[in-house]
Amino acid sequence: MSDRNTKAFFSFMVETYWQSIWTFIYTILGDADYARDLTQDTFISAATSINDLRDIESLKTWLFKIARNRSIDYLKSGWSTKVLSMEKDFHLTAEASSTWAQDAETDALSAIQRNELWAAIFRLKRGFREVVVLRVREDLSFREIAGVLKIRETTARSRYARSVKQLRTMLKGGGTDSGV
Repeated sequence: MSDRNTKAFFSFMVETYWQSIWTFIYTILGDADYARDLTQDTFISAATSINDLRDIESLKTWLFKIARNRSIDYLKSGWSTKVLSMEKDFHLTAEASSTWAQDAETDALSAIQRNELWAAIFRLKRGFREVVVLRVREDLSFREIAGVLKIRETTARSRYARSVKQLRTMLKGGGTDSGV
């Protein structure tokens, strides 16, 4: 690829996938600032290893793999000493809500419901939380999720089903302990 094509491709990649990668990393770390930093690191890593991408069709999955690996490395590094806490950093849904609702009443109700849902999602264990976000928000297939998380497709399906069941219980007021 020429320098011009490389720059154009990188710009396309960042514009297309920045928000998705940031959200995924945020769901792992629970910290908006660190998620922003690791999102930037993810794209820098992708740019420097773009020749490792074998199939342009798998670009999104490849980026999620890089993002997950960066996040896990961060969690293992010792820099991450914070406890995952949705209560600490609720502004994710406040930022997102402005683009999702049509009017003020719908926006307020939707924001409350999304806050409750995100709070419940954040109470799931990381492996289950990752599957839910990749499936629901990013619309990845179970095969793609398995590739990103380095698990079997049946494991991805099972985690998703267990997560949905647990989320239903939590949102109906049936408890706050994730159990998964």
